[in-house]
Amino acid sequence: MWTGLEEDYPHRKMAEPEPLVRVLIILMTCFLLFHLSSPVAVTPTPPAGILCIPREWDALRDFKAGLNDFGNILPSWPGTDCCWWKGVICSNRTGHVVALRIHSERYSFPFATIGGEIHSSLLSLRHLKQLDLSYNNFEGQPIAELIDTLRSLTHLNLSYSNFSGRIPPHIGNLSNLLILQLNSYPDNLPKIQVIPHSHDLAWVSGLRKLQVLNMSGMDLSAAVDWSHSVNMLPASVATIGIS
Repeated sequence: MWTGLEEDYPHRKMAEPEPLVRVLIILMTCFLLFHLSSPVAVTPTPPAGILCIPREWDALRDFKAGLNDFGNILPSWPGTDCCWWKGVICSNRTGHVVALRIHSERYSFPFATIGGEIHSSLLSLRHLKQLDLSYNNFEGQPIAELIDTLRSLTHLNLSYSNFSGRIPPHIGNLSNLLILQLNSYPDNLPKIQVIPHSHDLAWVSGLRKLQVLNMSGMDLSAAVDWSHSVNMLPASVATIGIS
């Protein structure tokens, strides 16, 4: 008996798909689901290389221009990336210069060494943590007072570099110092250096983070109660050399 329902609801009369068609539909569905759920392959972009900060490049060039390189220790600082220059160490993260190690070999003193002027351009190296000018020959110049404005310094080594005059007491303002080396006279060489001196070591007590202090060979004959100042150093100081 015909009721007219087939005409009103024709979808109820649709024939079931053939088995082959059903298989194809299932395969296409699986194919689409697989590719839609897979991550898109993206070629990673390599991180940009760390390059020297331009103002620090300028500062280092000015610093080198003030030096007398008797031993050709720094034959060239070529190019614009100072992070590859001999004696210069940059942060891998920021590119700022964090260490300057311009020192001669121990046994080359006083011949194959560096001297000249410590240029004020060093003040532009605001992130400098280590300064090593040891085993050089600054020919009796006083220790540059500008060093005590490098407030980020943790390591300062001016040993055996023929500085003279009074040790700037403002070094005591370098509150982040961990290591301070101002030695004179290598054990294996004649005493041809001039002797730095200090009349008052009260500034030493301001170095609250200090771990190593070496001022052996300095002239402390006129220092007032230097032993008391040394005793005021924090307990973290593992090495003290004073003679």
